[in-house]
Amino acid sequence: MAGENPESNWLRIAKTTARRFNWAWFLDKLSLPLLIAGLLGACLIMLARREWTIFPWAPSLAIAAGVLASVALIAWLIARRHFTTQDTATGEIGSRDEA
Repeated sequence: MAGENPESNWLRIAKTTARRFNWAWFLDKLSLPLLIAGLLGACLIMLARREWTIFPWAPSLAIAAGVLASVALIAWLIARRHFTTQDTATGEIGSRDEA
């Protein structure tokens, strides 16, 4: 680390910060829909197990995987509006506009 360029070190830190910031936005937008989908799924499984003697696990797991993927995609699309870039994390956009 002693021979590292200070600029590249700063850019690496900014990139890591932007990634963490974006991950936090994604998790924030994913939490509520995932909770609702999980509660509805649990209720449906309990109801189906009570009503049917043989529960069809394979189709249920396929549907659950599809719902999970859809919820994650929608949360990512919503959170993407708040994502930041490495340039924003370093504060270079403001200095470029002033120059």
